[in-house]
Amino acid sequence: MRVKELQAMLKKKKLDSAVFLTTMEKPDPNVRYLTQLDTHISCLIITKKDVHHFVPGFEYERMKKENVRHTTDWWKDIKKLAGKKIGINETILSVAEKEKLQKVGDCTSLSKDLFTLRSKKTEEEQDRIRKACMLTDSLWRRLLISLPTLTTELDIAQWLEREIKQAGLGVAFPPVVASGGNAMHPHHEPGNELQPGFCVIDFGVVYKGYMSDMTRTVHLGTPSFKDRAL
Repeated sequence: MRVKELQAMLKKKKLDSAVFLTTMEKPDPNVRYLTQLDTHISCLIITKKDVHHFVPGFEYERMKKENVRHTTDWWKDIKKLAGKKIGINETILSVAEKEKLQKVGDCTSLSKDLFTLRSKKTEEEQDRIRKACMLTDSLWRRLLISLPTLTTELDIAQWLEREIKQAGLGVAFPPVVASGGNAMHPHHEPGNELQPGFCVIDFGVVYKGYMSDMTRTVHLGTPSFKDRAL
């Protein structure tokens, strides 16, 4: 997605390529964005004309039907394909990775340009975001029906994660369920029995790489006059 625009950017900036490294510890969102593939560990090299996506052996078995190539040492691949003027996303790269790339060629940060590119959503991207929001809204309505059968904050969080996964979606982030006095803590970890009063529920799904984020507040039990006035 948007690969041609990135290649046009390379030509404008007189760069030979853009190199992206992604790992489970430091995932680069640009790899998922540009390839539409969920790789745990990979190296993406985009030149002004071609796209080269390398993965190690254990990833290749999982993804060999996709447009990826197996490699045992992607630093050799970078030296062979990247050229001498390289665009990088320095916000993700470690110091060691950046130093290695600088030994290959002159590095230019594309971090701000990449952020701008991803911030302008295509019609397809907008449709995916709308779909993610619709699915989240549907899930919320089903949760309201099941809510009387759930007795703890953890029950609600686990219900959400289970239903999201059973629908073939991803969990955008660990659901926040905060009832009673816990509702004042934005990142409360669910676990306690549900306390009477306001209960904040914050969750989201991942649909084809795009996330939703919904926060809703319900009242558990009979609201007091003070609660009704809020």
